[in-house]
Amino acid sequence: MHKTLRMWRHDTYAISGKMHASVGTMFHLEYDETAFDRQREMKYLHPKNMEKGMVGADAVNMTYTLYPKKKGKHVVYEVHSFRGKEQKRVKHVIRVKK
Repeated sequence: MHKTLRMWRHDTYAISGKMHASVGTMFHLEYDETAFDRQREMKYLHPKNMEKGMVGADAVNMTYTLYPKKKGKHVVYEVHSFRGKEQKRVKHVIRVKK
């Protein structure tokens, strides 16, 4: 899968996915760190169960927000894996204007 986006340097771009570490479902981004600053936010799907320490209550929605640092064409890969094996890779081509 391939997505193309045009944006200005003052814009932001958010990519979200689900993670469930105790099961082995993971999600992360691969990108040139000189091209973007990144903020990561996790929101637990079952926060009360997580507070109680229940096994398997660690499912989260993970959101990465990217802030462009320089103009140009940049590629970001959204990588989904299960128990250490890559299941899906989505390519995001981001063209940043001044």
